[in-house]
Amino acid sequence: MIQILIVDDEKIERNGIKFLLKQLHMEAEIREAVNGVKALEALEEKPVDILLTDIKMPFMDGLELSKHALALYPDLRVVIISAHEDFSYAQTAIRLGVCEYLLKPIQPQELNNILQKVLSSIKEQHLQKRLDSMTANYAKNHLLLQLIQGSTLTDEHSKLLVKTYFSDFNAMALLESRQDLFDSIQTESYINSICNFNFYFLTLTPSLGLLLLNERTLPSSFNLDMLLEQLSNMLHCASLISLKISYGFLSDSADIPAIYKKLEELLENAFLFPNRTIFSLNLYNEMKKAQEIPSSIFSSASGKIREVKHYIYDHYG
Repeated sequence: MIQILIVDDEKIERNGIKFLLKQLHMEAEIREAVNGVKALEALEEKPVDILLTDIKMPFMDGLELSKHALALYPDLRVVIISAHEDFSYAQTAIRLGVCEYLLKPIQPQELNNILQKVLSSIKEQHLQKRLDSMTANYAKNHLLLQLIQGSTLTDEHSKLLVKTYFSDFNAMALLESRQDLFDSIQTESYINSICNFNFYFLTLTPSLGLLLLNERTLPSSFNLDMLLEQLSNMLHCASLISLKISYGFLSDSADIPAIYKKLEELLENAFLFPNRTIFSLNLYNEMKKAQEIPSSIFSSASGKIREVKHYIYDHYG
């Protein structure tokens, strides 16, 4: 629903504008303020889509309000409603970024035309933002898939994008389910519900998901093991599907391919630990160092296991 703030020091004017908006059958949540100071306080508390403001008001006039409001929210649509035809007011309004200038007394049809124009502009901007977000997500997904598949990024632009998109992450987790899960459940919403931190999730296959995160942004009383254990339990409760999770830390975004390969190998050998759900790369390194498992399992066998799994997935029917 569109959010509108009406600012005028005269109550009769505010009521008149609200009446006209009601006559136009606009689906909007309408708020009021008696001057620029009160309006700015209201905007700082909660943003709006459209600001309808008079110019001449005590404490802070409409032009000063427009200046501060647009500094707070550059995408805000400001419509000046004034009884003054002075061209200097209009000039100042245009310079500040006000989108429309409407003279009193307000004509219903003129107000309708302006609001329809403003609403159309808002819808176009929202659409463009969604498209930009989709493009950015596609680029992120494509680059991440290239990295974990072992593709060498040779052009400088791709290398720069990798640093831009993934340099904030210092940990990686690979989530594998026993049955198809990640194409039928909103994993991101479950991750978000645990705690507030910086992460990026990518579904690789219906049974395999990749989580990048910044471990430093986790709450102080929380650690990565606790997060992954809680996520595993939540997804299991929601789907009744068991998961195995391997994780490790990144010193740089350039580590992503190597760490991913180790996480994949660790999950492929998870059957050796039937009672364990979470596997860290520390365990992987300890097992190799202590030679508790022959190194051949982590080399030749892992490739064969991967081939078998892919064959079964592709020819399941």
